[in-house]
Amino acid sequence: MNLILLPMLCFGIFNPRHDARQIYIAPSYSSYLLYQDSAEEAKGKWHWGVQTGIANLIPKITLKLSGAMLRYDAPPETGPYAYKYTPLTLTTNFSLLPFLRTSWFTLNLETGLGLYLWQGLYNNQVIILPSGEKMDEKDLGFVAGGELQIKPFSNVAVFGYFQYHYLASANIYKYGFYDKDEKLLVNGFGIRFFYR
Repeated sequence: MNLILLPMLCFGIFNPRHDARQIYIAPSYSSYLLYQDSAEEAKGKWHWGVQTGIANLIPKITLKLSGAMLRYDAPPETGPYAYKYTPLTLTTNFSLLPFLRTSWFTLNLETGLGLYLWQGLYNNQVIILPSGEKMDEKDLGFVAGGELQIKPFSNVAVFGYFQYHYLASANIYKYGFYDKDEKLLVNGFGIRFFYR
């Protein structure tokens, strides 16, 4: 066992390219739990998403853009209602172990902003409210989370992550007094492909 770990540890400590700037693209598969109202149960969805970013834009700091397209269908007894979400986030990852001079293992804290496009649908058509307005919104929010990445090769890494999204989506003038801000809890995993 030591014959395997010792070269990896030495290579990681003395690796001169541990902070090299790299562009990446990463498909991910994640669980998205949507909390629309504290009285309601969370709506869950596993879905594919994509990330792209610049690793080590500044040493130990990564800039990342993420997106996904989600659809939450209402229970059949409620009718053909659905919510369609497209969360787009721009986040910065900060290494929690900046003293560790290796690129094959990183633990990051993540924070940033999000643009959340969403629609309320009935029979796959955007709902038109009695006021004549469409249920078609663009809301801002923020993101916080963490990430673990293992990078056994210079151009490929696997990662797992979790995020908390807070959507400033409440609009009592349009949807009534009981409309609340929404939350998303996201956790998942993926693979990153790096380009020099």
